[in-house]
Amino acid sequence: MSEVPAGVSIVICTYNGRGKLGPTLKHISAQKGVEHLGIEVLLIDNASIDGTRQFAQETWNGLGSKIPLTVIAEPKTGKANASVTGFNAARYGFILVCDDDNWLCEDYVQQAFETMSSLNRIGVLGGRGVAAFEGDEPKWFSKYSRIFAVGPQCAKDGDVTDEIDFLWGAGMVFRKEAWTRLRQLNYSFFLNETRNGSSNWGGDDVELFEMIRMMGYRIWYNNNLTFQHYTPKGRATYEYLKSRFYGMGRSRLYLQAYLYCRTHDELPGGQLNYPLWLDKWQYRLRIYLKQMWLLLFKSKEDVSDDYLKFIALKGELHELWHLKGEYTAIFEKILAIKKRISENPELKSP
Repeated sequence: MSEVPAGVSIVICTYNGRGKLGPTLKHISAQKGVEHLGIEVLLIDNASIDGTRQFAQETWNGLGSKIPLTVIAEPKTGKANASVTGFNAARYGFILVCDDDNWLCEDYVQQAFETMSSLNRIGVLGGRGVAAFEGDEPKWFSKYSRIFAVGPQCAKDGDVTDEIDFLWGAGMVFRKEAWTRLRQLNYSFFLNETRNGSSNWGGDDVELFEMIRMMGYRIWYNNNLTFQHYTPKGRATYEYLKSRFYGMGRSRLYLQAYLYCRTHDELPGGQLNYPLWLDKWQYRLRIYLKQMWLLLFKSKEDVSDDYLKFIALKGELHELWHLKGEYTAIFEKILAIKKRISENPELKSP
């Protein structure tokens, strides 16, 4: 495997991000302790129609930063499509995923570089999101803050491989070497074709996380690695929260498959008399109907765990019905890749 220059590639994927990119770029330009680091900013313009490209370039030039900014067009909509374009283009050994509404603390890049450089078995590093609201904080926000990539992700710092199921994509730092190994596997995200610029699924970042973990890399967390996550008024609403739960229900099927394959080497449902998807769909439908009856006389405007779980279950049922027989193929694909990794030492972490 060819050597990758030491440094950090900051990848920002954006779809019509003109209205929020200004502060994001300003915080990157203000990074401290990076004067002697290899560093670049890659802005992936994911089929924007609001003048994002020109705005970003003009804003960056106005900030006077010495860090090079490259704007790359990705015409195929979908967050994962944009991510793949950015990850492939990254020059440096560490890739930092900065969403277009993330405001990195002033030493984020420096801390990330030092931590990732300290041990070559670290595959993924995560930090802590801090909410930054355009308006008032909703009363329910603290309870569901993790849905918005806000708050601590783990109770301890350092190696959390055995302490945590996943890290969110916002602020995630991972090793380019791991991405190169994934490309050798010809891997593609399940959620690549199902999430576009205006959808609210999430999950492709967890797919990446799971694959890097599968290759044997360690997972690291630093609570002092902080970024502000800007939340405009349009996202600080109950309607948006419900849409997030519905999207999470749809993507949950894929993510649960990764969790299963992490500890199993055989396909699930081998003893079933029905197809796996149908067995799961019928089971989920019974729970759905029971919850629907219990919620019948409750106000849908009340923020409650029961109602949001009901919304997520609705999304899961929708996706199961859409997949049908293809549901088993998800497990087959993951298990096949897991086997290839176990049989090929060059695909494993150092």
